Amino acid sequence: MLERQLILRSLDRLLRRAPLRRIYLCGRRTAPPLCSYVVNFPRLEIPLSGRYEMEIELDGQPTLIAPGPGTAVFAAPNCWNNPTWSRPVQLMSILFGKKQTGVSLVTADGGPARGCAPRSWPAAPAHGARGEDPVGLARIAGARDTVWAYPELIRALLVSVRALVAGPLAGRKSRGRGLMEEVCIYLQQNYPRAITRDSTAASSGSRPTTSHASSRPRA
Repeated sequence: MLERQLILRSLDRLLRRAPLRRIYLCGRRTAPPLCSYVVNFPRLEIPLSGRYEMEIELDGQPTLIAPGPGTAVFAAPNCWNNPTWSRPVQLMSILFGKKQTGVSLVTADGGPARGCAPRSWPAAPAHGARGEDPVGLARIAGARDTVWAYPELIRALLVSVRALVAGPLAGRKSRGRGLMEEVCIYLQQNYPRAITRDSTAASSGSRPTTSHASSRPRA
């Protein structure tokens, strides 16, 4: 429940701020992070503090940028940004997945390990059975004459996501179905990090049968 309250407070803070100054749209020429194939859904990331250093496609070329508060990054399906985690940053990451809309507060300290630590809350699905983004931002992201509308569309997304997080939890599921969904959500929310059988099992409270080497994102 602590994660839920932290995310609600962060959403309220974002909604009280002035409109976003710039929206970065991810392209397809940036190499995706390892394990990114499991999150081929629309994704929105908004820095809350610090600098979110990443490689992203700008003017058709992979470019290193470090946006901060007042900006947002939107990735349509099959579009990517590649974080370095080399600077201290806290950001909100929202994934419009097929199972549910996942909301995470991600913190990186910018240290030598270049890791990130998410605190997540899996909100119930309310954006259609296929996880499409509810205001159609993915469909108009390439249209230059709609740039003016991006900040308001993202605000509408945040209002919708806040209602999901604040709403009631989903009803009880069978143990097998619940476990599978927990694993899927863990993969969706942790694809930029090291993922092993041990870490996946720990997230769902089960024990792995074998141990495999971890997959780590590129720095």
